[in-house]
Amino acid sequence: MAYVQFREVTGLRTPLARVHQSQTDGGQYLVVPTAYQVGRRADDGTEAAHRPLVVLHAAVGTGPDEVEVLFEAGLQPALRPLDVADLTREVRRRDERASLVWPTEVSGVSATFSWAGVAALGARLETTALPGGTLRLGAGVDVAQWMVLRGVLAHGGLAGAATFTFPDGSSVSSSLAVDLRRVVGPWATGPLRVERDGAAVVVSNPTEAPVVLHQLVAHGPDGVVGATAVERTVEAGASTTVEWQPPAGAVVLTDHETVSTGPATVEEIRSFVEEVDVTVVFLHEQPGDQEVAVDARVAGLDEVQRVVLGPDAPAAEVTFPLPLTAALASPAVEYRVAGAPSAAWRRHLLSDSAFVVITDDAQT
Repeated sequence: MAYVQFREVTGLRTPLARVHQSQTDGGQYLVVPTAYQVGRRADDGTEAAHRPLVVLHAAVGTGPDEVEVLFEAGLQPALRPLDVADLTREVRRRDERASLVWPTEVSGVSATFSWAGVAALGARLETTALPGGTLRLGAGVDVAQWMVLRGVLAHGGLAGAATFTFPDGSSVSSSLAVDLRRVVGPWATGPLRVERDGAAVVVSNPTEAPVVLHQLVAHGPDGVVGATAVERTVEAGASTTVEWQPPAGAVVLTDHETVSTGPATVEEIRSFVEEVDVTVVFLHEQPGDQEVAVDARVAGLDEVQRVVLGPDAPAAEVTFPLPLTAALASPAVEYRVAGAPSAAWRRHLLSDSAFVVITDDAQT
């Protein structure tokens, strides 16, 4: 008779997860998340804390069109710390020896991933399982594909499935979602910071999205030891004070939900977007004996840089550092000749050329 590695404990099933008990190690319980979603960086006190696990950078080849946009997203189980604490309590009521593991932590597990609509998108997607129960998605696309992917991410995102197969041949599955409107985590703490302040608790929101705080729940070694209703929306960057003193030694967790505010781009959710240098070369069509000063800026930005063209320097370049997303969106440079009577800003699309020729009429 073939052995069975895990068997589901149906009495522990919730909308967020299913629990399976190991048949070879009775104290091990496998938690299978219903879904994995884009997570956040840990609250480690750095500038990157609480930012979504989304990175955008570029690989540039030797030719002008050889640009590959690399999109990465870290996915974690879509459970709040309170959900994990509640689930742990229920499992240990059943078995005080219980230890919880995630699918990626089971010895000998293999994982396969599928994504809907990838063929139409033309993207190269690679999904890998990481230690600690999380996943990583990487996508390599060209500039045209990125513009399509950017729209998909802002309006519903990518949907897929993960299947985890164990040595006995059995398998479990979870849905996958890369939806920038629904970012979860950080895994250990959730999106809100909770700090005791005497007989009160201060709750702050360092994320970019509003969070509805339903209640504060105090967890002790044996489960819930206190709670208080709140029902407030904590706006992005704001905080609220709750007049409540949780029991000493208890861990205070939040019963919360993040508010979706509509379409979201990688810039709006404070992803890490690599900066690239965009260089523009100015050429004087008919250099004479006089120097010509040219002011230049990227359309929509305030920074102005000046180059000087003259008989000994008929060409000069200026470099603007831009977020990769802006550099890929066919930016325009605006320029004008300093001291010209009209002094009007002229516009040049960098998708046409990185060279701008200063003609005689630009000086009038």
